[in-house]
Amino acid sequence: MRTLVYAILFLALLPSSCLSAQQEGNIWYFGQEHGVSFASGSPEAITDGALTTFEGCASICDVDGSLLFYTNGGGRISTTSPQGSIWNRNHEVLYDMEGLKGGAFGATQSSIFIPNPANTDQYYLFTMEEREYASDGLPAGQTQGRGLTYFLLDRTLNGGLGGTIIDDERLHVPSYETLSATRHANGTDYWIYIVDDNTGDFFRYRVDAGGITGPVLQPRAVSDSITGPLKISPARNRMFIGGVLYNLNSSNGNVSNPRVLPGTLNSNTYSFSPDGSYLYVIEPTVSGALAVRYDALSANPLPTRTIFATLGPAIQGQMQLAPDGKLYWLSYSPANGQNVSFNAINCPNSPQATLSENVLLFPFESVPFFGLPNFMDYIFNTEETLIADLGPDTLLNCNNGPITLAPQTQGDEFLWSTGDTSPTLTVTSPGIYSLTVSSECGFVADTIEVFQNADTPTASISGPASICRGDTAVLQAATNLSGLWSWSSGDTLPAISAVEPGLYVATITDFCGRTAVDSFELIVIEDPAIELAAPSALCPDETGTATAFSAGALQYAWSNGAVGDSITLTGGGSYGLSITNGCGQLDTLFQIDSLTGPLLLLEGAEPLCPGGEVKLLATTSPEASLRWSDGSTLPELTAKSPGIYVATAENRCAVVADSVDLQPIGCENCFYIPNAFSPNDDGRNDLFLPVNLCPVEGYMLQVYDRWGGLVFEAQAPGLGWDGARKGERMPMGVYNWVLQYVQAGQQFRRTGDLQLLR
Repeated sequence: MRTLVYAILFLALLPSSCLSAQQEGNIWYFGQEHGVSFASGSPEAITDGALTTFEGCASICDVDGSLLFYTNGGGRISTTSPQGSIWNRNHEVLYDMEGLKGGAFGATQSSIFIPNPANTDQYYLFTMEEREYASDGLPAGQTQGRGLTYFLLDRTLNGGLGGTIIDDERLHVPSYETLSATRHANGTDYWIYIVDDNTGDFFRYRVDAGGITGPVLQPRAVSDSITGPLKISPARNRMFIGGVLYNLNSSNGNVSNPRVLPGTLNSNTYSFSPDGSYLYVIEPTVSGALAVRYDALSANPLPTRTIFATLGPAIQGQMQLAPDGKLYWLSYSPANGQNVSFNAINCPNSPQATLSENVLLFPFESVPFFGLPNFMDYIFNTEETLIADLGPDTLLNCNNGPITLAPQTQGDEFLWSTGDTSPTLTVTSPGIYSLTVSSECGFVADTIEVFQNADTPTASISGPASICRGDTAVLQAATNLSGLWSWSSGDTLPAISAVEPGLYVATITDFCGRTAVDSFELIVIEDPAIELAAPSALCPDETGTATAFSAGALQYAWSNGAVGDSITLTGGGSYGLSITNGCGQLDTLFQIDSLTGPLLLLEGAEPLCPGGEVKLLATTSPEASLRWSDGSTLPELTAKSPGIYVATAENRCAVVADSVDLQPIGCENCFYIPNAFSPNDDGRNDLFLPVNLCPVEGYMLQVYDRWGGLVFEAQAPGLGWDGARKGERMPMGVYNWVLQYVQAGQQFRRTGDLQLLR
């Protein structure tokens, strides 16, 4: 039972006949100028054909089911046998094969038409040689027959009657009897399959917009000799020939997994169901034949063998899937006189398949015929299943009045649970109603429950009040009646997934058009976000306060063990903070720079000699305020007199000072020593006296005559020589002097000459 909540019910049923099969296979020509048209949906005999064949033939229509071409695939050189032709839609010979070209009408599958993927107006015709190719004489140069050959036809030539662009192009020799094709999985290209007579293996070709490529050898993997046609499932996933069922990959063309079905080895009459699920075989017996079905999709199909009909003695011909979804084959029994029987398997997709003999009878003159046109069976692919679908379970009677259940169907028989047998049913009261639909392929049933309009709809939304960012909330809407949901988010299912905060609104509209609304506010808790205030830098012993804030925080934990939203810190360094809320924890680090007292460096200190100057430079790290002992604040100071110079640097962490003592140490100009004097008591240059310009200690001045005799000695500055020794005036001439002194703890000794003048 299914759910339906509509005011009017529609039931979909597909009849047993194929409603969607392509119409390229609508018209068949075979035998002795016989034919069948499926234009009406059922097979009808037609007699306008020009074709004569024993077995092989092919025909092709356009997508609207109008005839384009047909052929027997080729002939023999004998004038008493058909020589092979291609006919146009007016049944005129489009191309005469003259018994020398194409394949042979005696081949099981003498020919097949395939659309050109590069041009919708063109068709390839592939033909196959018969094994008895030399029975009426051997054409010159054809010692192994003509094998696989192809033609290219264009329907637009000759005023729309068609003509050949390429004719009688040989592809492979030797090959006989079997020829099949199917569409590639890409929906555009095609695969061609034959059997190589030298190896007994499959050869495959690919037809695409660029032309024909191949062959590719595909080992057949069994040693049995080939008999019967090569059949490919409409589902393009199975292949059957010579009593062996294979898997087929329509993407790469590979054939694999051979499974022998012994009862089929001597049969030439078989085909797949339209949906590819079953393989049907007419298996010959001593007294007649058995109609047998295998599960083609089973990994082990042999145990699925099912006999569904028994046939009397007859020669069984080829079987072909048709546009009406049935399988048809030819047979000949003397009981039918000079007629070939056209038989059918009905409902081949269904386990209830049945058999109909003598659907049509076709006369013959002397020898019966057994071949039907060769098609790519994928064009007949259809599930062909009878369906009864009442839709959903519940039908709401909004007006509480009569309701007509009116299925759209082409079924043969209808039976409602009320006993009514009409296609529609009018109900006036609530309850459960069932419908059974029958056809020749079986029956199907479905049920619906009808409710009256009683309650008004309600709506409610449940879900979590809040979620963490990154999580998902499932909001579930509930109602007391069936209907259609519409959320403010655009969703239409009762349950939605929400990740963003906000107001979510759900509206239920029941099947009478009434609405109910509910809303739900969802809160999304974000990951903790931190607002942190802390000093940017601290001195080693300086204290400061760090304060943190995070909305929704449950706990603040600092790296020094403190808790709370603020702490007192001493000195710089790295600090950590962990904040937790209902959705988790966020860890962060922050840095307070460590400040230090200034480092002071004085540069440029050197002896300060009389008359000179020294430039001093004070530098600090880190930057600090600077002041010299003379009150100046610039980094550079010019000193012009000996003495101690002090620089002081100060920042928020400390005050430091440094000094330099500038003295005339080692200066050559600490004394002015004359090189002559005139002790004549005139008050001018009467004494030899070095002038002291620098403070010294250990002073000693000595004067010697030219023979080295000491004539004067003074041990204190300011005492000069008056040019006499022990009161006796010394003669004019050159004297030598020696000056010794100590300055800043360093001993100095200077010497020179002195001229005494009178």
